[in-house]
Amino acid sequence: MSDYGILSKLLHKLSLGNAFVGEICFDIECSVKRKDIQSSINGKHIFVSGLARAGTTMLMRALHETGEFASLTYRDMPFVLAPNMWAKISGLANIEMDKKVRVHGDGILVDFDSPEALEEIFWATFIGNSYIRKEKLLPHVVENEIIEKFRDYVALVLMRYGKSRYLSKNNNNILRQNSILEAFPCATILVPFREPLQQAYSLMKQHQKFKVEGESNPFLEQYMGWLVHHEFGSDHRPFEWGVEDAGIYEVESIDYWLLQWVSAYSTLLTIFEKQAASSCLLFVCYESICSDTTRVWGAILNKLEIESSSIPDFNIRFSETPSPNSSLKNTAHALYAKLVDQSYTSLGLSR
Repeated sequence: MSDYGILSKLLHKLSLGNAFVGEICFDIECSVKRKDIQSSINGKHIFVSGLARAGTTMLMRALHETGEFASLTYRDMPFVLAPNMWAKISGLANIEMDKKVRVHGDGILVDFDSPEALEEIFWATFIGNSYIRKEKLLPHVVENEIIEKFRDYVALVLMRYGKSRYLSKNNNNILRQNSILEAFPCATILVPFREPLQQAYSLMKQHQKFKVEGESNPFLEQYMGWLVHHEFGSDHRPFEWGVEDAGIYEVESIDYWLLQWVSAYSTLLTIFEKQAASSCLLFVCYESICSDTTRVWGAILNKLEIESSSIPDFNIRFSETPSPNSSLKNTAHALYAKLVDQSYTSLGLSR
C-alpha cells in the first residue's frame, strides 16, 4: 500500500468508491463487447471460497498455475468492472512491479499479474445493500437479473485472458453459494478448511495485525472496505449465520474466532448434506493437501478435469495457540473430523 501514489489513490477512489461509476464502466464495456461475448453459463468454472486463513490463496494460485483459467489480477485494478477496456488503457503505460510480500505478512509474494480476490467489487456494486451491514455481512439470494449480469462479467474476464474457464477466490461467496451454482450449473465450489484452532488463531493474529496497520495507514482500511474484505481489522464485519451466542466472546479472544469457524463450517456442511447439488461443493482440508500432496492434489485435479503434471509445494504452518473454551473446542474438533471425512469421500480417497 505504501507504493500507491496520489494519482493511483484517486483512481481507486473514483472507480471503487462510487458504485455508480462501476455500473457505468460495466455497462459501457458490455455494450462495446456485446457482439464478441461468448456465453459462460456452461463453463466448468472454479470458485474457491471459505473462511480466510485456510489456504484459499495457496489453492487458488496452484490452480491458476495450471494455465487453464482466467482470473482477475492486480493488473485489472482499479477498473475491475471493465477489464478489457482498462487492459488497453493501462497497457499503454507498460508498468511492471517487483514481487513483494503482500500486506498479510505471510510470505506470499505478489506482483501485478498475481491472481487475487477482486471479484467482490461486482457484488458490492450491484447488490451491496442486500448483504453489507455496518457490523456484519449477511447470507443472501441473488436475483435473476444480477445473475445474468454476473455471467456477462465472467465472460468479459474470460475474453480478457483468452480462456474458457474462470477461477475465483472470494471468501464472501459462501454467503451466496446457491446463487453461484445457479449462475453456473457446471461449476465447482472448493471450500478450504483448516484445523480449527490453527485457523482461528491465524484469523485472530491477522485481525490484530490489520487493526494496527489500518491505524497507521487509513488508505489500507478504505481499500479493504472497497473490496468488502472485512475478515479482520478495525472494520471487521463477521458473517452472520444466526448463531444465538455469536456475541458472547470478545473479538480479541481465540474463542470469538473459533466460534466464527464453527458457525461457518457447520452451516456449509449442513448445506452440503441437504442439497441435491452437493457434488458441486468440494471441501479441501489444508492439513491433508499439505501432508499428502501428491495423492490429494491429484484427486482434486481429476475431480476438476484438469490435466497437469506439476505438483505444488504446499507447506504446512503450525503455531502454538491459546486455550479456548473446552466445550467450544470439542465442538470444533468433532466438526473438523466430519469435514475431513467428507473431503476424502468426495475425492474418492481412503484415509
